[in-house]
Amino acid sequence: MRAFRTGARALAARRSPARWPRVPSVLVSAAFSSRGGAFPSLQAPTTRRRNGCARARAFSSGEAFVSRHYQMQDPREVGEFLRRKSLACRETDSHFVVRDCPFCHATRGKADNLFKMYVHRTQGVYKCHRCGAAGSWFDFKRKLQSNVGVASSDGMLHGGSAAGTPGAPQEVKLIQALDNEKAVAIQQNLMDDAEYGPVLRYLTDTRGLSREVLQKYCVGAIEQPFRDHVSGERVNVKCISFPWMVRQMDMDAMGVVCKGEQDGSGVTDDKNLFDVVRLKIRAVDDKSKQQLVPKGGSWGLFGWNTVPTAADELVLTEGEFDAMAVHQATGMPAVSLPNGCQSLPPSVLPLLERFKRIYLWMDNDASGQANVEKFASKLGMTRCYIVRLPADAAASPVKDANDALRAGLDLTSIVRAAERTPHSQIATFEELRRDVYEEIINPLRACGVQSRAFPTLNRLMKGHRMGEVTVLTGPTGCGKTTLLSQLSLDLCGQGVSTLWGSFEIKNTRLIHKMLTQLARRNLSGDVKAFESAADQFEALPMHFLRFFGSTDVDEVLDAMEYAVYAYDVQHILLDNVQFMMAGQGRGFDKFERQDAALDKFRKFASAKNVHLTLVIHPRKEQEDVDLTLSSVFGTA
Repeated sequence: MRAFRTGARALAARRSPARWPRVPSVLVSAAFSSRGGAFPSLQAPTTRRRNGCARARAFSSGEAFVSRHYQMQDPREVGEFLRRKSLACRETDSHFVVRDCPFCHATRGKADNLFKMYVHRTQGVYKCHRCGAAGSWFDFKRKLQSNVGVASSDGMLHGGSAAGTPGAPQEVKLIQALDNEKAVAIQQNLMDDAEYGPVLRYLTDTRGLSREVLQKYCVGAIEQPFRDHVSGERVNVKCISFPWMVRQMDMDAMGVVCKGEQDGSGVTDDKNLFDVVRLKIRAVDDKSKQQLVPKGGSWGLFGWNTVPTAADELVLTEGEFDAMAVHQATGMPAVSLPNGCQSLPPSVLPLLERFKRIYLWMDNDASGQANVEKFASKLGMTRCYIVRLPADAAASPVKDANDALRAGLDLTSIVRAAERTPHSQIATFEELRRDVYEEIINPLRACGVQSRAFPTLNRLMKGHRMGEVTVLTGPTGCGKTTLLSQLSLDLCGQGVSTLWGSFEIKNTRLIHKMLTQLARRNLSGDVKAFESAADQFEALPMHFLRFFGSTDVDEVLDAMEYAVYAYDVQHILLDNVQFMMAGQGRGFDKFERQDAALDKFRKFASAKNVHLTLVIHPRKEQEDVDLTLSSVFGTA
């Protein structure tokens, strides 16, 4: 909505009855129904090819932005990858200089055409000074892949996209900003409409947030339809709306184009005005009822419109209430992650490039702390400071910044006491003491995410923990894939971002099985039941490798690494190792390759702090003989 200038002036101070006509809440509610309604413009955005775009872009939607502050975990990785791809190079203190750029046309052996590509040793960014090819380390690896990459649950349900395929035409995301008057009416609902009085009282009395802060962050209220998964019918629920607002320069940096920009209808002379590009809707009485409107739009940061242009420090919180609590208590600029603790989308990283210091305040629970190091790595370890609650508050019910505000804690002191992430290979007891203390007072945190579908597994595996490898084995047809698909749905429903690699059965068939499990019924011929299950499945942080059958292990690892960076994946399932390595070696060499692959997977799980589940078929045993470790890994 074009009603905000840099400096984050409150909306209430800028509106007047003549300029902002009152819009009935019923009309606003209908506008966001996925079945259509008053806003024909608020539909899922489309994409347009690069040659149809009127503006230059920082990166394409098929690329992953990497911060200039990013440092690779293992500086040897660049050299090892170049050798694996047989790219001859020479080394300097800061770069690998590649002899023949793989993206250039033929060099014809001319000396002037050689050694033009530079790849940074620690950041991985590359640039060829002959053909102009440039990008991040992840883009470089994906472009050299001989197979295809990763698809989301949304893409798989709707036929997929070529955006994740190396060499595919680059696309521009075309988005639709919200209608100005209707967007303002949503905030007016909260502040002026007696019907939404309970919502306002929840925010001020229960959450402890002032009306001034709510107005500054443009929080609103709306009645939104949600599907009841028991009856399958849609029911209206009173919700809180959190707007994502950006300027034109922000959209350029994120690689999106506002609809109408090409013909001038979406452009103004003042580049400091903000548009509401998306709303995050959350039910007051049920946190699980959340939606992003419009569906498939751009990512954003809640509270970005409040951040002064000159600010060089920022607090990044897990939730919207936390960001407002921090700003209310400290006066510091604070924004929240668009998807909570689940992910930090690379598309929002360009907005954060200018900050010299970023305070990362995640919830003090297992899920909140699981991705702290990944997020800090994306943002840049040298400028990222981790906020932790005081030791005396760790044993209390205080879990996040909003709890700290309501408990009367000094949030300014807590933020200023934040520390950098220590070196990954060096630790002292002073650094580990707090972690040990928190495990003692909160033993469930050390157990990881608990399975709700298979409680017996919690006793055997102590929950879903990061940095571990689980091997599932059993005879053909015993239900290994069925078990894992149900387990992955269970964990994914609790916010564990998941990557499936199915090398034995096609992704379409696997998703069919998952939808049936999610619906708990046969979906054949039942369109209504399918739509309900598909809506639930589409909202899950589930992703799929497009590999199938025999695949090079290193290419699988490259795709896994990209998924961990781009989608903050925490759980990776590979089903199964034998099909993935089919035809790769014979006799003794075959088992040597499998052992080497398992060693690489184990190192990956530890280095990337993810849980890796491998399906391995055992060797054939007598029917009356139980399977043992030697049935899977052999004997010495």
